[in-house]
Amino acid sequence: MDKILKYLSNLMKKKHEGFPHQQLTRVPLEIVKKCRSDTLISDLFLTDIGHFPTSAGHWVDRPDGCDTNIMIFCTAGTGWVSHSGKRKIPVRQGGLFFIPAGRPHRYGASEETPWQIRWVHFSGSKSSDYLARLGGELFGEVLPEETDEIISAFEQAQEVLSEGYTDSGLLLLSANLSRLLALAIQSKQAHGQKSRLTGLRILNSMQWIREHLAEPLSLPEIAHRAGISVPHFCALFKKQNGLSPMRYLMHARMTRACALLDSTDKPVAKISQEVGFLDAFHFTKTFRAVVGSSPRAYRLASATNFGETRGR
Repeated sequence: MDKILKYLSNLMKKKHEGFPHQQLTRVPLEIVKKCRSDTLISDLFLTDIGHFPTSAGHWVDRPDGCDTNIMIFCTAGTGWVSHSGKRKIPVRQGGLFFIPAGRPHRYGASEETPWQIRWVHFSGSKSSDYLARLGGELFGEVLPEETDEIISAFEQAQEVLSEGYTDSGLLLLSANLSRLLALAIQSKQAHGQKSRLTGLRILNSMQWIREHLAEPLSLPEIAHRAGISVPHFCALFKKQNGLSPMRYLMHARMTRACALLDSTDKPVAKISQEVGFLDAFHFTKTFRAVVGSSPRAYRLASATNFGETRGR
């Protein structure tokens, strides 16, 4: 019974719009028709735009989709979005997502920290081309340095609308909408490029580790050479490799030690130095923990197996 009451209570709190200090503009239907027939504007035009600085209880459910495309930018707080009956995707500050026209969807503010959002509905013969450039739906986050520019583009669009629906105003609004979508495309590309560059930095750090196994490497030194803070470097490194940087270093050293034991007659003490261990006892202890046997036992087993293989 308590669950039912809680569900009904939450349902009553949900609302599509009507929030304190909101800004909401809907372009009149006759103006939208004019935009569709104007050769200079029909490529891309705006139908609705809004800003919800507070949004407790915000909730939208469109099982049949919307007849326009939607862009929503989360400037603070958190929320969620779901499309085509799929699971909810969390959206946090900086989150930017698009919903193509006709796509069933739901979205709303979180109960704990309701989002603040700026949004726009748009249409036009080239709107699908913009969405295609964005990869269809975009569920990503804008780089912090680009947030102010995107918010400014939203504000300029609302300012143009406040001056009426003159021919020049509608043309300027179309150009402003194009700029807003271009900023979204730029942000996606920059974010992807940043991710690729970060991945490349991790790969380069792995190679650098392998080339300097004999040196007394430290985590701050490795992260510094990658140009990433230690906590961020550790998180990115483990996400990309499944191992922490120092554990990767240990495994790289043991892999090199195995290769030296297999292919040379160097003493264990010498090999321990070549893989960064000043103390042969510490090297032997670590080798046993990682490989499962002592260096000498490994060498003996390797030589035996290699001899048996060659004898066949």
